[in-house]
Amino acid sequence: MHFDCFLVNFSTSSSISFVGDPFLKYHTRQVLFWLLMSQFFHNFIINELCGRPFSEVSYKSRQVLSRVLPRDKIMWFNKGCGLDMDKDMDSVEETRDIVIVGGGICGLATALALHRKGLRSIILEKSETLRDTGSAIVIRANGWRALDQLGVASELRQRANPIQRVREVWIDIGKQQEIPEIGECRCVKRNDLIEILAEALPPRAVRFGSQIVSVKVDKENSFPILQLYGDESIQAKGTVTVAGDAMHVTGPFLGQGGSAALEDAVVLARCLAQKVRAEDLSIYGKQVLINKAGEGIDLYVKERRKRLVALSTRTYLTGLLLETRSKLVKFFVIMLLVVLFSDPVGHTKYDCGRL
Repeated sequence: MHFDCFLVNFSTSSSISFVGDPFLKYHTRQVLFWLLMSQFFHNFIINELCGRPFSEVSYKSRQVLSRVLPRDKIMWFNKGCGLDMDKDMDSVEETRDIVIVGGGICGLATALALHRKGLRSIILEKSETLRDTGSAIVIRANGWRALDQLGVASELRQRANPIQRVREVWIDIGKQQEIPEIGECRCVKRNDLIEILAEALPPRAVRFGSQIVSVKVDKENSFPILQLYGDESIQAKGTVTVAGDAMHVTGPFLGQGGSAALEDAVVLARCLAQKVRAEDLSIYGKQVLINKAGEGIDLYVKERRKRLVALSTRTYLTGLLLETRSKLVKFFVIMLLVVLFSDPVGHTKYDCGRL
């Protein structure tokens, strides 16, 4: 291909002139068009978002930007300074008082509960965006009590579909039974729940694309008690705990997975706030705060143990009743359910208390 001459003039009016092969002119125009579009998008980000508080940038805009911006850059939304895309993640070293691993329902709810109690935290999320996959989730009455304490129940109720009646159907024996009283029960889109929880968080509360690269052990103040490899599990004590599905893996038979996770968030934040106040972070030493945080976590585990044992037992028995074909096993399971859990909706009447 013979290239005679190619002249490009980027002036104030963005005039462009071409001299040469028509085929080359056409493809050059295509390339320049996309270059100008990328420059426009870059200017849009800088001009529109620079100087805007993070709370004014909508949740959906953050989702779009997280897919467009380079993965190896940190997107800093600071009040009054907009985007700073020149800071590499490897060059930033931070110290955080409370770290929440996982930005699911329980992680977001826990961060929001801590924020309402005056305790700062950061969520480390592995994915590049919030995990809003899934169609819908049922929130029972106990879950709505927890959402009331988080301050987001009113907005979420406007997007939820109320469930007035629940009917149990046994297809194998052709039996139906309607539960007379179910309390407040609503079905919400999972992304609506995630979005409302995320919008209520303070700026820079979620760090996306977080990966655990290494864990450094201080040889002077700590040492490994037990090292495990592969798929083996390890128990941790002190200032580390679990919540949500990590604490109570329940089947779908009661529809309590999300509601119980919201309970965890409220109880955990309340117990930590009872032992660790916001002003304590700057008054006491590190070891004192670690001891206080450990006491708060122990209080949280103690308070949740009875509730979760009952919930897990009921879920297991309900699943066993639905899956087993043995009439003898069904008889004993029904007897246990009648003796231990006489109220069909008793699990929804639990109140996690005030935040």
